[in-house]
Amino acid sequence: MLFQGTLEKALVDEIRGATNGNYVAGSSRFAAEIAAAVGRRVEPAKAGRPRST
Repeated sequence: MLFQGTLEKALVDEIRGATNGNYVAGSSRFAAEIAAAVGRRVEPAKAGRPRST
């Protein structure tokens, strides 16, 4: 059996969000290391359109 206990809801939500959005789950340091290794964004961008200047 992979898990003998249950996972906290917040952790399950974080894993689902990362999986559904195709992003890494982990610390910002880990995300930065992965982004450097793969050469692309691995965290969600800010939502919405850019502000016009």
